[in-house]
Amino acid sequence: MTIKDTVNIFLNDRNHKDRYSSFDFCYNHFYSFYKENKIEKLSDKNNLEISCYKIWFYLASWWMMRGSSFLLQKSVSHYQDLIKAISEMPKHYWEIDINNYTDENIKILLEIKSIIINALWKENNASDTLVLR
Repeated sequence: MTIKDTVNIFLNDRNHKDRYSSFDFCYNHFYSFYKENKIEKLSDKNNLEISCYKIWFYLASWWMMRGSSFLLQKSVSHYQDLIKAISEMPKHYWEIDINNYTDENIKILLEIKSIIINALWKENNASDTLVLR
């Protein structure tokens, strides 16, 4: 069986009610702002709360809110600084994908990692697993 076969099996077995779809809900929310060229509106008063909930639920569905995580002690409003930071990122940051990993884009991805840490977890020493989700 090839990698492509395995991926196709996974994709064909997906159900919108399964945990895996939490990524799709989160991704589609944020990506819709990119597609409409309105990234900065992610953090305006009409979208900030729902954007925080999308991040929160995605992390919760992947067990990032378990007992050993400091996130379990935080409310959804803890994500406001992250949403603001995301809404201020240049549009070309949103266009980096695995098919265009260059040395420059990898530097940008590492910069994004630092932005995430500074927005949320600087004092909590978050693992790469949490930050890079």
